Amino acid sequence: GVVTYVPNKSGSPDSAAANYAHSGNGRAAILVSDRKLKAGDYGELSCPVSVVSEPAKPWLGFSRTAAYSRLPAGYLFLQILLDDRVAWEQDVATFETGHWKQERIDVGDLLAARQRATLRIRATLKRDAGSLVVTVGLDDLVPEGFTLADPGFERPASWTPAQTGPAFMPMVQVFDPQRPIRMFEAVRDLYSAAR
Repeated sequence: GVVTYVPNKSGSPDSAAANYAHSGNGRAAILVSDRKLKAGDYGELSCPVSVVSEPAKPWLGFSRTAAYSRLPAGYLFLQILLDDRVAWEQDVATFETGHWKQERIDVGDLLAARQRATLRIRATLKRDAGSLVVTVGLDDLVPEGFTLADPGFERPASWTPAQTGPAFMPMVQVFDPQRPIRMFEAVRDLYSAAR
């Protein structure tokens, strides 16, 4: 059999409103959805970085957002790590849901005398939680003093996902306006083949 759930039958591409990236077509996203979550659980995306000799003070700029209906303070945090050292963190409950905000952080101390490191974008729980449904997004990385392969999250293969369990789903989401057309054609072809 073929199971479908509200496929778009118009034959039209997706509208730009379906693109959740801050700019371009891609963004980092970490979805958190489950009950009985434990402190220390996390989901992350990572990639290698190469340090350049200048400037003397490396920094990282980025845009971040979140979507949630109710999120108590002190539970879920967005972190930027270099290797396993936290460069920046903020309580996701302080984010204005559905809005992007730019951040700039100093990472010079964490990259001092280094040639390579691993950048980690992590959503982590600091306290046990009964139930959470949150999407954390990040886009438009601006590295200064180091380089990385995909600062705009346009090539998912450049990023490595990891999570402590199925409640965290880290991914690079890339908007494809042709997706509804391809889905409709796939369902049509499956029904045609079933005859």
